[in-house]
Amino acid sequence: MGINSHAYLCHVLSHAGSCRTDADWDALLPGRADLSDMGRYYAMLQNAKADPNRTTPYIV
Repeated sequence: MGINSHAYLCHVLSHAGSCRTDADWDALLPGRADLSDMGRYYAMLQNAKADPNRTTPYIV
């Protein structure tokens, strides 16, 4: 389908939790997914910094 598989999987995994209807799930199909926000998402990840004052472990 000519889509970036990594960007697609990141999109699906970041949006699947908010799906409530069949239409929400259909919007995540490879031919329908809007990957235009992935540049902003990647920029956010690149700029993420650990909190130096955090005393509890991060849960991923």
